[in-house]
Amino acid sequence: MRDRPDRRGAAPIEHLREVGWAAIEGFFTPAECDTIAAAAAARQWPELTGPLARWTTDRRWAPLATGLLGPDVRFVREQVLTKAPHSQAEVPWHQDSGYAPIDGEFLTAIVALEDMTVANGCLCVAPGSHLAGPVAHVPSGYVLEIADPVEPRGTVVPQAKGTLLTFSSFTHHRSGANATSGTRPAWLVQFCRADALDTRTGELLEAGRIVASEGAWIEPSRADEQL
Repeated sequence: MRDRPDRRGAAPIEHLREVGWAAIEGFFTPAECDTIAAAAAARQWPELTGPLARWTTDRRWAPLATGLLGPDVRFVREQVLTKAPHSQAEVPWHQDSGYAPIDGEFLTAIVALEDMTVANGCLCVAPGSHLAGPVAHVPSGYVLEIADPVEPRGTVVPQAKGTLLTFSSFTHHRSGANATSGTRPAWLVQFCRADALDTRTGELLEAGRIVASEGAWIEPSRADEQL
């Protein structure tokens, strides 16, 4: 993937560092999105199957993951996030750091497996909010929200199928309800520094494979696709 400008004119990694998020249209093709969705549906938890493992280590992640996190990067996890048809569930303002026991900043990537619109609950991000670092969260039903939020002027980010929205784990974001008759699927992939610690234990984080070492991106061989 070339570091091409997003629609606001800045290169994605520059926008990610300075504003806390970046959107890249056509990160994956619609056909690739269908393949990813099928591989995710076939996953046998907790194992990460070979086809899906290949997508989590795709070389297109490299400039974003190493650009934000440095030369040594670890894959953390992947998950398909859906909003059911006519779901009124909204996710309040939060940081991904509020959910994960990871020491320091990590990277979240959201790929639209189908079009994500205002009507079906696309994400809204708060530019520059990552600069304040991690903040406290409190329960809000079955999810978490920022404990003492100052309602930010968020940027709504619709995503056509295949578009990537990536942001810092410190970036404040939320999503709305799905008012449509279709399911809204999105694929979440997260990366952290290879030396990140588990904040619960103080030990090295036990997560997925190392995907970058000394700046070189590592893709698994077919004999080593199981994470």
